[in-house]
Amino acid sequence: MTDSPTEPTDATTHTATPHTTAADSTTAKALSPFWAIADDLGKLVLRGGFGLMMAIGHGWAKASDFEKTAGFMDGMMGGLPGWLNATLATGAELGCALLLVIGLGTRLAALPLIFTMGYAAFVFHGEHPMFAQGGPSKESAVVYLIAFAAIALLGPGRFSFDKLLFGRGR
Repeated sequence: MTDSPTEPTDATTHTATPHTTAADSTTAKALSPFWAIADDLGKLVLRGGFGLMMAIGHGWAKASDFEKTAGFMDGMMGGLPGWLNATLATGAELGCALLLVIGLGTRLAALPLIFTMGYAAFVFHGEHPMFAQGGPSKESAVVYLIAFAAIALLGPGRFSFDKLLFGRGR
């Protein structure tokens, strides 16, 4: 298979590349510093946004009234004592969420959050509809579950303590 004589080719792939204009080249050069860090900024926004929302909205609420949380969670997860369930949920929703925010142990920190949100969505809210209709639903837990799974798969990015301390940003 030969390349078309009128189409420029990419030397590494031997495929035709689209024609560019001087304006396209200027725009690409102007945006290249941003695009070089855009995926890492996206990871920071994802980690920071979902981590803070979980830590403040759920983890801190559980920690600030631990006795009430423990009483509410008594007998959940196969009949475990409330204090243990509350400790595990609070540890994930506050501790692991804050680790995500700073990007420390990111992939491992996401795992307890994935488990906790899976339990919340499909066991605790098992009988509730997927979307809110004026009552409880699986929706919020599933959104968090998807976000934490994405964070575990994507990794921390360069704006993280994982990158700073261990040289791992991917």
